[in-house]
Amino acid sequence: MCGRFTLTQPAEIAESALRTLWKRAKEKAGLADVDMTFRDFRTTALNGARRTGQSAKDLAGHADERTTERHYLNEPLKVKPLC
Repeated sequence: MCGRFTLTQPAEIAESALRTLWKRAKEKAGLADVDMTFRDFRTTALNGARRTGQSAKDLAGHADERTTERHYLNEPLKVKPLC
């Protein structure tokens, strides 16, 4: 399955295990020296959704748009001038 795994039951995973998996994934991607967290991917995806007109709030699963704005949307929304 090319390095993927599926949990069939909810499970607790130790923080140290997640850190190890994240470190290995970054190494395989050639990004070992890049200061990046797993949360950065979520931010990138939500900002991308916003740029294409999709609902970042819905994609994030938030009930309130302000939560998404406060925690994830850090790019200014660019609009085309009317004239």
